[in-house]
Amino acid sequence: MSILTNLNIQRGTNALLFDGVLSDGVGQKHYVEGAPFSLLSIGNYMDKESHDVSGQIWIQTLTAKAKNTWYELKNPSDTYSEYWKMFVWLANLAKHVIDFMADQENVVLLDFEVKFINWLKAYHSESESFQKWHALYGKDDFRSHIVVHRDWLWSQVYNGSVGLTRHKLWSEVRLLEAVRPVRAPMEMKTVVTPWVHECFDHMFGDKLKKVTPPPKDVGAKLEAVVIPVTTRMKRDKSGDILRTRVTSVEPGTVVALLREGSAWNKRSLIWYAYVHRVEDKLSPDLSESYTPGLGPELKVIWLYAHDDTILSMGKYPHHNELFFSDHCNCAESVPLYLDDLIGIVPVDFMVGPKESRKEFFVRQKYRTADPAFLTLTEADLKSCACSEGITAYEEVKLNFAVGDTVLLGCKNEGGDSLEPVMIDAFNDEKEMIAVRLFERKDRYDPAARPNEILWTPAVKPVNPDFIFRKCHIQFVSEADVRARKIPALYDRDGASDFFFMTSFMDTDRKIKPYTQDNFPRSLKQGYSIDSPLPDNKPRMKGMDLFCGGGNFGRGLEEGGAIDMKWAVDIDVPAIATYRANLRNQDAALYLGSVNNYMEDAIREKYSDLIARPDDVDFISAGSPCQGFSNANQRKNTDTAVRNCSLVASVATAVDVFRPKHALLENVGGLATTRKLSTGMEVNVFSQLLCCLVGMGYQTQQFTLDAWSFGSAQSRTRLFLNLAAPGAVLPPRPARSHGHPPKMRNRGLFKGPNGDKFAMREVEGPCPFGLNTFKDVMQDLPNLGAGHIGACIQFPDHRHSRSENNLTRSLIAHVPKFGSDRTWRKALDTGVMPKIFGLGITNKSKLVPGCRSWSRIDENGLSRTVTTMVTPQCAYSGIWLHPIEDRLITVMEARRAQSFPDNEVLLGNSVQAWKIVGNSVARSVALAWGISLRYAYLDQYNILRR
Repeated sequence: MSILTNLNIQRGTNALLFDGVLSDGVGQKHYVEGAPFSLLSIGNYMDKESHDVSGQIWIQTLTAKAKNTWYELKNPSDTYSEYWKMFVWLANLAKHVIDFMADQENVVLLDFEVKFINWLKAYHSESESFQKWHALYGKDDFRSHIVVHRDWLWSQVYNGSVGLTRHKLWSEVRLLEAVRPVRAPMEMKTVVTPWVHECFDHMFGDKLKKVTPPPKDVGAKLEAVVIPVTTRMKRDKSGDILRTRVTSVEPGTVVALLREGSAWNKRSLIWYAYVHRVEDKLSPDLSESYTPGLGPELKVIWLYAHDDTILSMGKYPHHNELFFSDHCNCAESVPLYLDDLIGIVPVDFMVGPKESRKEFFVRQKYRTADPAFLTLTEADLKSCACSEGITAYEEVKLNFAVGDTVLLGCKNEGGDSLEPVMIDAFNDEKEMIAVRLFERKDRYDPAARPNEILWTPAVKPVNPDFIFRKCHIQFVSEADVRARKIPALYDRDGASDFFFMTSFMDTDRKIKPYTQDNFPRSLKQGYSIDSPLPDNKPRMKGMDLFCGGGNFGRGLEEGGAIDMKWAVDIDVPAIATYRANLRNQDAALYLGSVNNYMEDAIREKYSDLIARPDDVDFISAGSPCQGFSNANQRKNTDTAVRNCSLVASVATAVDVFRPKHALLENVGGLATTRKLSTGMEVNVFSQLLCCLVGMGYQTQQFTLDAWSFGSAQSRTRLFLNLAAPGAVLPPRPARSHGHPPKMRNRGLFKGPNGDKFAMREVEGPCPFGLNTFKDVMQDLPNLGAGHIGACIQFPDHRHSRSENNLTRSLIAHVPKFGSDRTWRKALDTGVMPKIFGLGITNKSKLVPGCRSWSRIDENGLSRTVTTMVTPQCAYSGIWLHPIEDRLITVMEARRAQSFPDNEVLLGNSVQAWKIVGNSVARSVALAWGISLRYAYLDQYNILRR
């Protein structure tokens, strides 16, 4: 069976067959079967006085065509009723769209967000048939239906509505021509600056194209400038330091000493240290620290060479750069004395390689426990990490004020949790904090959203150690909740600690609704996307490289500190989708290669599309991951290496535009040591760090899981976080949701100290538990086998591939319960007929662990959404719906990736799926947007503990 909207729309449906009863209306009835027809006619188009198309749906069989006879379609059989219901709804949609377009000058997709429904209500709001039609959808934004059913709507316009083909809507949604491609020969090599080329040439060689910026007229500025001779330590002919006797040192001196092998390195090494305290015998209370013949004891902070850091697996360009550290010798068992020194080291602090006139320079601090490179400050030079800090009470009072909403650590039946509370008062005498308690509404109303909370009359004192971080709470009316009009961010079921409140609990524990007027004034409501920033902190202007459909960039924008002004991608449906969901219509969209874009930027060929360096404050980039993915078994092919080399494009963008902040996303395989076809072992991530740290950027890296932020998906990604010198490096985004069971720890390669770094955050309470596949998909309608191919309530509840009768039958035989919910296990246990296993020779499909045609665990997570559905794959075949006999739909994939339901995906279903699979999970992007917001505003929402 087929829905009528497929007629003359889908390939292979130029004619359909009709089974049914023909009646002449006066008693003559004839049953026919398999009557072919290819013509369909729908009436009441361009008639605003008619509210629907009832009684105006006709077909013409091939036999009846000769007599110009048409048959009106009336009541469907029970078997066909769902197909008919869907078709009639779409026929009415076509009528309303055509009537609307006939009444408007130039309709575009954006008109169907609000303008369309307002126009419809003006003409049809009193009509019962219209009300029923609208209620079946239940929303006012029709953009997704326009996009998904564009070919059906176009066919109705093209075949019967003169003049309506001129509207811009069709170039937007059918031809995807709203963003014009850049007309230039595509540059296939990865374009890099000279600096980036120096860093990556040994790795990617002929895949790179070095482009040199135009020369600057700086000759006059260099005249009469005297460059002093660099101050160096004395060395022998082999370059080793000649030991000189050091008779005294002062705090602030950098010294060298010889250290024996350690866990870091088995051979003897020259170590460098910054003296921050000299425990001299002249001080009575330190007399024991003076040893005759050895001199006073020295308290030092160690300086690291690049080989002592996570840069060690790359080629670092500044061999004379040292890094201050948070590693002191205060707790070391072996004292350091003046006599241990072999020399004084000439070092310039807080200058770069071009300004330094001494043998070494130090401009960054290396954090050892959770590796990061941070701008060195004067405060770092004054004391070591052992110095006493402030108390927990002082820290809370410093970061928060009365009326702020925070998360409080609590003991619940299910274990430790975080609960939202409001700071009511500070008690300086007892160093305690009074907090207003809230309750989760879903404890009393199962239909409530998980992040809906209730104000209560309860206030209690708490220890400041149990206050973890800030959360955000807004008032929302009950009417808006029923109408699904919860404001953005507060509509994400608690992702990134956003809660909303409609009601309060009185002293009798009765729940009563708030209005805007009586909502508590003492509570400082959380921000919204459009909340203004301080006058001295305008929103950062962002550039979205490899922007895809925009899920990453829009999530970052939702933090409220960034406006994406430029976006670059080569994929037409992706950038069309980006445009369709823009928050800022003035964004410049570049449809073309990042290589061409960067070459024009380096050569200073600026335009409306090519940004100037001083204009870009932030860069986000999700460069292609296929070359690094563990699923790719051919990593050394020319295509794979070229994709890998595009990481250098990100470094080039940072080098050219020098933004305040930047964020790179990729798979963890980016940090895997790999062997090139030449036999050379390289680590792309370490080399990228060398390149960026060499520019002076602060860096930190994280392994983040989509499920930690509310996505029902097993997706783990590596993020590299950058900040310009002196800017605040954003903290790790806070987990809002719990882990799945049997979760293993995970990190990147081992540093020189033998420890892995960028480990996933394993411990600590969260305000919410794990979001399962069932939790996230429970409101989607049952599609059965999905053969209708359309859904009224959720237009993207459609498949990205069609299955033949054999595979549909195979899917139906895969068990829905128990532990054998895979094709392979069903065959091996005799649950599935053996015919479905005949002719299989692939060894990977003959083993019990084969994942081909496997069902998702509804009480667990979806598998990682990739760019295409591959249920036949022995390694990644977990694509079957847990209960229904079908593959998961585009809607389920986008829900797993946390796409908001109201955003649209352009292109056909295959292209839409690819956009979803290429995206960064929206929940993770939002968490980063918030982290960037706090860093930019210099507000520390996450306390140090």
